[in-house]
Amino acid sequence: MSENRRRDGGSSSNRRGSGYSHTSSKGYFDNKISSETERREQRRNSRVRTHTSAGGRSTQGGGTPRNNQGGNGDGNRKPQMKRRNNDWRINGAIIGAVAVIAVVILVLIISNFFKKSDPEDAYDGSGSAAKSEEAVNSDDKESPVITGVTNKTITVGDTISYLSGVTVTDNVDADVEIEVDASQVVLGTPGEYTVIYKATDKAGNYMQVEATVTVLEKQTLSEEENSENYANLKYLAGLILKRILTDDMSDMEKLGRIYDWVRFECDYVDSSDKSSWVNAAISMIDTRKGDCFSYYAVAKALLENAGFETVDVEKSNIEHSRHYWSLVKIEDGWYHYDTTPRHGDGDYFCMVTDAQLEGYSAEHGDSHIWDKSLYPAVNDKVITDMGAEDGNIPVYKLNY
Repeated sequence: MSENRRRDGGSSSNRRGSGYSHTSSKGYFDNKISSETERREQRRNSRVRTHTSAGGRSTQGGGTPRNNQGGNGDGNRKPQMKRRNNDWRINGAIIGAVAVIAVVILVLIISNFFKKSDPEDAYDGSGSAAKSEEAVNSDDKESPVITGVTNKTITVGDTISYLSGVTVTDNVDADVEIEVDASQVVLGTPGEYTVIYKATDKAGNYMQVEATVTVLEKQTLSEEENSENYANLKYLAGLILKRILTDDMSDMEKLGRIYDWVRFECDYVDSSDKSSWVNAAISMIDTRKGDCFSYYAVAKALLENAGFETVDVEKSNIEHSRHYWSLVKIEDGWYHYDTTPRHGDGDYFCMVTDAQLEGYSAEHGDSHIWDKSLYPAVNDKVITDMGAEDGNIPVYKLNY
């Protein structure tokens, strides 16, 4: 009993010594429990704020972001996170598609740049380098070449073919066309006119050539050509032509045959009647003799009856001698035609140029001097070798 009291008394004494009473001890535990509850609540709020900050949300006013579903607040966060993930996947797909398109466009631009800057990199099906038309044209610096352009002479009322015998070639293009500017030509008025020929290739290179068209007055038959003698001359000329020409001969062959008959079938004498070319021609056909006027007259009669156009030429300087010959027109243009025989080499004057005849004249006492302004322009294309007896035309020695 007393022992129990001592324990109780000791306990009381200890508690009293500590300054606590029973009542005060109860308040301590109450306070302690309250403090612990507050600390747990603070820790819970701290975790909520941490989760909210990590999810990109804030809690204003100290509100609790959790709900009571599931006991941990995941009920609201999961749909939100799912929507955010979907948004990220959509945005990522769009960005990826844009990046792919940009890369493709960049590749096409770079590829096209190299194709344009280096045409040599293009190849055709055979494996050889194939340049584009623009590249080929840029490399083409050579002009087309026009050939066959000649001066032409016609009579008032005649027609004319400007492109007859004219051709054009080009080192690249195969279909270059020739443009003819004949706007200055007046076919109904005698005179000399300029015609311009021009050819341009696809690269812009061009060649231009000019030619002269001479329009002559239409000639009427002279009194002697209306005479009975002229009709007789035509008949005699026709007989000769039937014997020396055939229908299948070219114009050059016919010209050679006529030239050879007059030159080699007749003999030269120093005089003749020059009052009428018709009478001189008839006399020479009958006698086979005559001078330069007779040779010219017979050649004129045969040429015109064979269908060739001629112009009479007379020597302008007659201080030492007089001389006569003809100009004859073929498709290539006008050429000199002189059947009078001369001594020495290079006297075959069948279809020769101005330069050829002037060269001979200078070496043989001015045998041929004429006023060029009075006659059609002569083609400068050489078609006869004057040094040879027959030039480039066959000689037909006739025996009758």
